[in-house]
Amino acid sequence: MRELAERLGVGSSFAFHSPREAFDELRVATSGARADYAGITYERIRRERGVFWPCPDVGHPGTPRLFADRFAHPNGLARFRPVVYRPAAELPDAHYPLYFTTGRYREHYNSGAQTRRVGPLLDAQPQPRLEMNRGSPRSSALSRATPCSSRAAAVRSSSRCRCRTASASTRSSRRFTGEASARRTC
Repeated sequence: MRELAERLGVGSSFAFHSPREAFDELRVATSGARADYAGITYERIRRERGVFWPCPDVGHPGTPRLFADRFAHPNGLARFRPVVYRPAAELPDAHYPLYFTTGRYREHYNSGAQTRRVGPLLDAQPQPRLEMNRGSPRSSALSRATPCSSRAAAVRSSSRCRCRTASASTRSSRRFTGEASARRTC
């Protein structure tokens, strides 16, 4: 980050020599703000195995549940916005009979549009993966090597995915790392 700041001509604003120094700057910059890190230190994070923000001072226990008592509006109430129902952009058909939702790997966030640009993360999880509940009638025809196809551009551009069935007790019944509206079949 420091090297990038120097190339952009603002190196003096990022004169940190370690992640801890950058974090200490974050603590100062957020003091008194809604996302207050002022009371969070590296030592506390290690000792307590994590500290939830906001945490305005070192004596504060942290805030495990944000908005437990009130929301950040003058009247303290949440604001809900109604939306008009809109069906999926693509509906199941004979060739693509399933809906799937996105999920996450430890290495990639959703479709991996950004994280797949990082070599070590791509090496750790090079292909998208489809997971389906073992109880699904379609899962009985799958194996680890079953290639999957999709109409979604995110999957087409990354070639093929690999299917694997997963127990409902350990995974969500339909999980796929890809585009939210994408539909896939095996």
